[in-house]
Amino acid sequence: MKIKGEMAAFALIIGFLGIYFSSAFVRLEIFGAISVIILSSIGVSILISKILKEEHKPTSVVTKISFLAIVVALLVVPMAYPEKLNWTNSNSGTPISILNSGTHFDISTNDWSDAMQWLKENTPEDAVIAAWWDYGYWISTLGERKTLADNSTLIDWQIRKLASMFMSTPDHAWQILTSDAETDVGSYYVSLPDDILYPTRQLDYVYDPKQNKLDGFKGWKDNSSPEKIYDPDIADKYPTLFDYWESELYISPPVITGLDADYVLINLAAEKLSEDNILDLYTLMQMGGDETKAFWFLKIADLRVLDYYNQELSGYTDKFWNETLFAKLIPFTPILYVDPDNPELQSETFKPGYVTIYLKDIKFPLDEQGPFQLVYVSPSFERDDTGPLTGPLIYKINKEYNPNQ
Repeated sequence: MKIKGEMAAFALIIGFLGIYFSSAFVRLEIFGAISVIILSSIGVSILISKILKEEHKPTSVVTKISFLAIVVALLVVPMAYPEKLNWTNSNSGTPISILNSGTHFDISTNDWSDAMQWLKENTPEDAVIAAWWDYGYWISTLGERKTLADNSTLIDWQIRKLASMFMSTPDHAWQILTSDAETDVGSYYVSLPDDILYPTRQLDYVYDPKQNKLDGFKGWKDNSSPEKIYDPDIADKYPTLFDYWESELYISPPVITGLDADYVLINLAAEKLSEDNILDLYTLMQMGGDETKAFWFLKIADLRVLDYYNQELSGYTDKFWNETLFAKLIPFTPILYVDPDNPELQSETFKPGYVTIYLKDIKFPLDEQGPFQLVYVSPSFERDDTGPLTGPLIYKINKEYNPNQ
């Protein structure tokens, strides 16, 4: 088989694209697989043509049959071996991620598709949704709304801002979410990176926004190059040169500015307990929703995990429930702790090995004028029977809220 110029060029382009996508982001390795399939197919076709052609020295029948047997074996063996995890059963019974809301529950629901349909029909076309990056593509493709971060995760400082926002107090998070991308709201974030120019780089000093601004002003003032921006007519209108620079020239680093969103979406994985109980009781067993990703919110925001999680990382502390927006968005409140082996053994405070029991508690209902208003609840959370509850909850950011009242 003679490789034509067009085929060689195509193979090279596909190969380089596969390398580029795979090296740029680990979740794009699937595109690398496309390149591998195409290139391997070309390679196998070349080998087959070399083995089977009879232009020069005839190839023996044994060689031809052996070669074909090897190719068939390479395709068939992975379908049957290993017995419990092979090509044919590796995903057997496992729903695609959007059907189980990206959780560890082995269920299939329409919670996300229903939520995205509601989002598309009941929110302005220019609405911006604040949600963890895992749901960015679902929101932008199914809900047809803008998100602050998506699955490409290319803007790492934006993800850090989201993590810090979720762990800030409700009033501070409201200030962050309602401020635009040019307003400095660094004082409202529960934590700031050590270096705002490199927000994911770990350094030994603590970032001081005031000192950073003064350093920027000094650098501008000492700059004597002709490219220096300075308008004396406008500067005369300000009491000091610093006021002119701060108002007209200073640009806040994006990692300390607002998020300018309209809605907040969280995705939970809970479980409703037996109907034999007098009240509806629930558990949050770290099953892959945002209640599990809260661990990464803390890590990315450079917060001490054990200030917010119990020592077993199975539940949360009072600091988490009392001081973070994310806790207030969760429509449950812990009421007691139970020994799973002997439910009669109960405690009002956390004990190692005990399971946290929750009661439904909506902190930001629609009919109140708080900073956030619950406008959509997944159908799973409304059902009466026991079992897994998954899906998104959507809160509207109340732009009319007054934090000083």
